[in-house]
Amino acid sequence: MQLHLEFNIEPESNSGVSLRGRCEIQVLDNPDAKMALDTRGTTGGALSRWEAEPGPLMLQGDRGKVRFRSIQVRTR
Repeated sequence: MQLHLEFNIEPESNSGVSLRGRCEIQVLDNPDAKMALDTRGTTGGALSRWEAEPGPLMLQGDRGKVRFRSIQVRTR
């Protein structure tokens, strides 16, 4: 799967993009060392542990304002 998107995030905001409901990519204004080095693969909020199975693309708005646009997903 390939994902391309553009985002705009306000200072000190925290958001994310969840791929197939399993792996989350952090979208941060100023990541601290702990979050930047997190490479667990399947996240704690995963819908299931089967990474290769189909699943949703989820956009998170957690702390602060974030805007997404030009979202393109390729599954092959």
